[in-house]
Amino acid sequence: PEACRQEQGPFPLIVVNHGGESHNIYTYTAWHLLAEREKLIILYPECWYENTPWNIWALMNDVGEYPNDVGYIDAVIDYAIGKYAIDETRIHMTGHSMGDGMTTYYAVAHPERLASAAGTQGPSKSMWMMNSDGMLRMEPQGSIPFARTHGEEDCFFAKALTDEERKWLKQQCHITPNNRLWLIANHCENVPRIRTDWEKNELIYNGEAESRFITYVRG
Repeated sequence: PEACRQEQGPFPLIVVNHGGESHNIYTYTAWHLLAEREKLIILYPECWYENTPWNIWALMNDVGEYPNDVGYIDAVIDYAIGKYAIDETRIHMTGHSMGDGMTTYYAVAHPERLASAAGTQGPSKSMWMMNSDGMLRMEPQGSIPFARTHGEEDCFFAKALTDEERKWLKQQCHITPNNRLWLIANHCENVPRIRTDWEKNELIYNGEAESRFITYVRG
């Protein structure tokens, strides 16, 4: 950002992970406007290996050799730190759709590198995150403030189901397992604080780090 060129820094860094069908998001995202206003640096890792998106939860290793995308993100963060004046205590990560899944995977693996993380509409399905016995495939390596957002109307795109069945499946396969993951990782209390307004509903859990789950009304 031009605002960062005029000062010495160090500046916060936000790593933005693209979705499974929406790489090159730097061509249409509004993150650059926030970067200029708030004086922070945005990093867009690009993952599109043989038309395959992020290798989240080492999923692709079951069927072939695919890149270690946690290591890849580590490498591009290190590159950015070496090239720009970045405050290593203020590195944050976010992503939408499959980029949400990659954000979740990275935050579970390397919470020590991030000040916070947030995911939107992510498909970290329970079948990806857990073994057949229901145990997580990767033990969370520490706590980290994490926010998850979904739209009230988010659903699976399955032709044989009704709209209500699609939304129920989204809740069962995506939202509930992801929320449970962060309650475990952050050692949160069972009872949340609740905030509601005309725009969104929030569940806020306290623990070693805060876990915040947000649903946007009619989103």
